[in-house]
Amino acid sequence: MAASQCAVCAHAEVKTLDQQLANGAAVTLIARKYDLSEQAITEHRNKHIGIQRRPRFDRYGDTPDTLIDELTTLKATAEARLSVCGDDHESAAALIRESRCIDEAVAKIRGFLDKGSH
Repeated sequence: MAASQCAVCAHAEVKTLDQQLANGAAVTLIARKYDLSEQAITEHRNKHIGIQRRPRFDRYGDTPDTLIDELTTLKATAEARLSVCGDDHESAAALIRESRCIDEAVAKIRGFLDKGSH
């Protein structure tokens, strides 16, 4: 019995899909945009391009600089995901809100905003 081919590898736009995954685009958004299953995208990401979901870690004791670095990475991920939202305005709005909240958190850490500012 022959092994079945990866649905993502067989997709006409596999190079674009790989680039979006490498840029941190959400599996859910990619699956919706290219009419593929989330499971197929996740398996492709893990097996064929070697990108694993980053584990969460305990942030107690992190310095403000490392928190800012982490927030900057999250903002880049949100912006990359925004580029694949297409006509999904609800997801786009959520990502824009996330990006704004990250900007506020960085500003608070740096002392540009009071802790109670919104």
